[in-house]
Amino acid sequence: MPKKELKALEKITHNLFVSAGEAEIALTKDEQLIKERYSHVITRWLSDPSMPDKHIVNFLMNQYKIEKSQAYRDLANIKIIMGNIQNATKEWMRYTVSQGLLGCIQKARSEKKLMEEITAYDKLAKYFKLDKEEDEPIPWEKLLPPDFELSSDVRVLDPKLHIPDIEEKRQRLREKYKNASDIDYEST
Repeated sequence: MPKKELKALEKITHNLFVSAGEAEIALTKDEQLIKERYSHVITRWLSDPSMPDKHIVNFLMNQYKIEKSQAYRDLANIKIIMGNIQNATKEWMRYTVSQGLLGCIQKARSEKKLMEEITAYDKLAKYFKLDKEEDEPIPWEKLLPPDFELSSDVRVLDPKLHIPDIEEKRQRLREKYKNASDIDYEST
């Protein structure tokens, strides 16, 4: 993606859900049109996440009268933006769940309900996977690539490929063609 296009995408992403008046100040006319397309598609896609890419491309082409190649470029950029939105949503949900469980722990503690407090701690520990042991890091520096041994024996691939007396046949072919010379090709 060219640097100019990347900067435009960042500007559009930053101003994606601002009012039209704010967008006029921050974006050029072309960027405003792109922002309108992106926000329309994102809204549609969030309402129907299982919508196939082909439908999105057709929608962009029909609704905004753009070429197929531009529709696919828009789709790629929208997927980048959607990924960022989905990651932010996931992080927000993690924060909400952890804050809710911490609130339950505080409430159970203040009401001196030990079993509820233990249950909330258990849920919090499972949510953050504290009940599982951490995997040992993979020692990448100790891993060696496989040591392949080259062979001209076809039986390495499949024992059924064995050709009896292969060395004799090779020797006859070498004798037959040892004095052969390359033929120069001349175009006419």
